[in-house]
Amino acid sequence: MATAVETETKARGGTLATVGVITTILAIIAAAIPLGYTLYAQATGAVTLTTLGDVQNLATNGTIATIVAIAIGLISLIICIIAVVLAVRVMRIVAAAVSALVLIAAVLFGVLYVQPRVNDLNTLSNSIQPFAQSIQDNCGTPLNTTNNDLLDALIGTQSAADDPSFAAVMGRQVPKLQADAINLNSASAQLAKLKVPDPKYQQLYNDCVSSVKAEHDFLTNSAAIPLPAPFSSIVPSVSGIDLLQDSAALATGQVPGIKLPPGTVEPLVTQVLTQAVFAKSNLNAEGQALRDDIRTRLTNDCAPFKVDADDIVS
Repeated sequence: MATAVETETKARGGTLATVGVITTILAIIAAAIPLGYTLYAQATGAVTLTTLGDVQNLATNGTIATIVAIAIGLISLIICIIAVVLAVRVMRIVAAAVSALVLIAAVLFGVLYVQPRVNDLNTLSNSIQPFAQSIQDNCGTPLNTTNNDLLDALIGTQSAADDPSFAAVMGRQVPKLQADAINLNSASAQLAKLKVPDPKYQQLYNDCVSSVKAEHDFLTNSAAIPLPAPFSSIVPSVSGIDLLQDSAALATGQVPGIKLPPGTVEPLVTQVLTQAVFAKSNLNAEGQALRDDIRTRLTNDCAPFKVDADDIVS
């Protein structure tokens, strides 16, 4: 009876030893794939990530490959240990030791190399990139569009040959600025919902909120532009849109009881538009700092893989 049990135990041990060797080889292969691909990228520089999708795929595949290597290494180690317990053999001890080394290497590679980078890339993809896109859509784009329309009005004012030409320019620009005011109001509402993913972007967010509101107020708030004499006798202040509408009416004599010499309103409009168009702002520098930060994080997180950060960020 004892002999039969011993024989069965030896048979099981032999089978487990064989399975242990096979799983040890599989563990080595599984661990070698992500590590080898990383070393290949570092040695040759031949792997380039050109889109955000490429970056996300790299993070996903790297995580999966590392988890698979750890799982196979753990299974291999357990099988090898059981085989050693059933019957101590040099080959079984070697297989168990190799499995343990592979498991340790895979765990260290995952914990120290893969996971920190994947976590940062997830933060970049899920929080920072949407924040940057919203800042572009609801701050950069509407402000730039409005500024360009104001610049067109300024150029038209400066190039107008006479009052009727000036009034025609104002008539073309007013609908554009009215549309800008609507877009700025919508952008302000979207910014109010936006969550800042990192305190270092708080100043950019604050400046965006205040700049969009200030530009909207400039266009629509009747107290935005105090008027000098003699215009203050008509109305003490106007909004930017009203300034263009009213100045066109004054220039063409459409305001009852008021007759101004030719060319009277153009200097006022030129002065106001010049101040609005060329007002100083920190937004460009702050926006560039955000783009630079995203580029740096992409480059560092994906190293040694090359990444076309400029193309992805743009």
